[in-house]
Amino acid sequence: MSGDPVQAIDPEVLRNHALHLEQIDDGDIADAIGAAGLTDVSDGAFGKLCSSLVPGQSSATTSCSDVIGRLSTMLTTTSQNVRTWANTAEEHEADVAALFNQEHDEWEA
Repeated sequence: MSGDPVQAIDPEVLRNHALHLEQIDDGDIADAIGAAGLTDVSDGAFGKLCSSLVPGQSSATTSCSDVIGRLSTMLTTTSQNVRTWANTAEEHEADVAALFNQEHDEWEA
């Protein structure tokens, strides 16, 4: 319909989004992976009282680290896919523009 707005994919917006995903992976996820492995308890009274909890927490820490690792992999894959989408959209737009210009030139001739 003639009154409908034109929807367009802006490759730069997609690339910025991919960069944001990479920043999350490099920052927050990297911090979470590091924090998941922290089970140190102090040598003080609290550490002595709670030291028996550390072995039980160890399996939970391993599970948590595995999940965070998979999340990191997912973010990397998603970022790569978004970049591919941006490149494909840009290439498609260039191909359509070239075809349109070719047709336009033939009509003018």
